[in-house]
Amino acid sequence: MADLPGEDSGSKESARLQRARRSGSSPSAHGPSLHHPSGGRWSRDWLRALVLAGITAVGCSSAKPAAEQPRPSIGQSLSLAVALKSALTVGDATVTADFSLTNNGAAAFDGCFGPSWGTSVIVEGGRDAGHLVRADHPSCVEKFKLLPAQKIVWSKKVPLGTLSAGPAKVTGWVKLVDPACDQYRGCHETSIASPLMMVSVGQR
Repeated sequence: MADLPGEDSGSKESARLQRARRSGSSPSAHGPSLHHPSGGRWSRDWLRALVLAGITAVGCSSAKPAAEQPRPSIGQSLSLAVALKSALTVGDATVTADFSLTNNGAAAFDGCFGPSWGTSVIVEGGRDAGHLVRADHPSCVEKFKLLPAQKIVWSKKVPLGTLSAGPAKVTGWVKLVDPACDQYRGCHETSIASPLMMVSVGQR
């Protein structure tokens, strides 16, 4: 159907739209549009792919390992006291130290002594004439249980280095481990020390 002379551009456009409606197509003002042969099914598949991609992205971000929590310290309710059974004298090779471990908490405490312990005797010049025991692979040596306000007392013979006459600083310490720790992989130790004590080393 040819355009009639004298028709303005609006009439021409109206006639063209009517022909498009009769033919079942929709003209585009921006050139040809792309159509997938499968029509609506292609659109549904495309939306499904977007949803799956979003779920995968969220899953990957939530799969990051959580930050390692700090390991809680055991024995925070305990206190240690150390006393020497005899005065120190220049030339002494050993001294007996009495240890006392007290539960100051409101609940019972289940623990275990590790193999590490020591007694420091700091003489003039900052030299340590005491003795210590260390373990490369800490383990549970002796289990114990302390009720609130209960204490456990024991003695150790402490080998001594060369003592110098004059004032000395004495402190003792023990190391505890969780009784449920893995003995084969090694246990995490917690050190508990006694308050510093001033003594005098006498001349022989």
